[in-house]
Amino acid sequence: MERSGPGDAVVDRATVDSDGQFIFATLFTGYLDDEYFSPQEQLETLLNPPAHVAAFSKLDQLYYQILTRRPPYMHQGDSKLMRYQEAIKGILHVVVAWRERLSCSGVARILREEVYIIENIVRGPLRTLFKFEASDPESKIFFCHKSLGDYLSDPHRSREFHVPRNALDLLYHRILSLPPPPDPERTFSRKQLIDILHVVASWPEFPSKANIAKVLGIDCNIVDLVLAPLMGVLFRACPYEPQLVEPLESSFKAFLLDPHRSGEFYLPANFLDFLHIHILSRRPPSDPTRTFSREQLIGVLQVFAVWPGVMTERTIAEVLGVDRGTVSRVLTPFMGVLFEAHLYEKGLVEPCWGSFKTFLLDPHRSGEFHIPPNTLDLLYYRGTRAVGEGERVDHPLSSSLPSIIELRNQTVGYFNVSACSYGHRLYD
Repeated sequence: MERSGPGDAVVDRATVDSDGQFIFATLFTGYLDDEYFSPQEQLETLLNPPAHVAAFSKLDQLYYQILTRRPPYMHQGDSKLMRYQEAIKGILHVVVAWRERLSCSGVARILREEVYIIENIVRGPLRTLFKFEASDPESKIFFCHKSLGDYLSDPHRSREFHVPRNALDLLYHRILSLPPPPDPERTFSRKQLIDILHVVASWPEFPSKANIAKVLGIDCNIVDLVLAPLMGVLFRACPYEPQLVEPLESSFKAFLLDPHRSGEFYLPANFLDFLHIHILSRRPPSDPTRTFSREQLIGVLQVFAVWPGVMTERTIAEVLGVDRGTVSRVLTPFMGVLFEAHLYEKGLVEPCWGSFKTFLLDPHRSGEFHIPPNTLDLLYYRGTRAVGEGERVDHPLSSSLPSIIELRNQTVGYFNVSACSYGHRLYD
């Protein structure tokens, strides 16, 4: 400014325009303090705004003039100016719609833009509109005042800078619709992208990349290629188990589950059931030392679906009357996908999650893999018939076995109720 300053009249007018709003005074003085512009010219612009701007409130005028001001080295029609203007709109959309605060590099990853462009805008022409949590480069950014978010949410006030209610959905589509790398050795199909999204979003527990590859029956490198550009944007490594992948925001799953919002990326509510059937329907290995029959698979599923408690491979084999190697061959392709080793007891095997049992017991969900509700009775019946006369079993596998035997005594008369104790002919 000139040495004499703007004069008392100008200061008085700006004070009246602020209407007691300190945010107006902050933005007003910040607008004048820019290394690329003459403060005198900027003051003139604020005091005498264009006719299409003057119709709005003073604060709205100020917001609009800050957002539409272009650097002097950019000219109308210049491709750099168009990229600059699109970047401004993108930054506003991300800060309004994204539920967590992001750094400039985080915003750049979402917009697929160069980090220096985002930083130059946020720390340059728009620096009066943003604040930083700290002074380091990775500091997260946020609006200087709540009124800016209100301004951007109103299409009549913010006009071309309006952030619609479905801005988050638009950002998700923008992120997911970018083409894969042109390199044929580093590319992937749209179907592979959607399948991986669905597995990560629907899996009851956070899967690892190796789990995802095993579930879908694809190479782990494909999973890496798909997730690499999405890490830090839609997904992140689990803080406690870095090899596990989890969605960055819970709203992403809600987006996928709504067909009107997600479109081609829609995640059906029963996708996990389809995935279970897909996994169980795979052809077993052709190697005779690793293969198994469909009947053997169903038998193992029966035990896991209805048997109380956690079991070892040996116990499953004894229940089914098969050798332990058969059970091991059946379980091996599904370990880490449908079954897992017990966390604390070595040698025990259990389903990865309780919902898998519910799936098997529901005929509408499991189809050909349905396990009837009386399967436990059938397994007990098969086992008790296998016990020889005079044999002694000291420990039943299940506390529910005596009640089953007692029930059968009343209906079939096969067992003697007085002999139903843990120290007598109970099947182990």
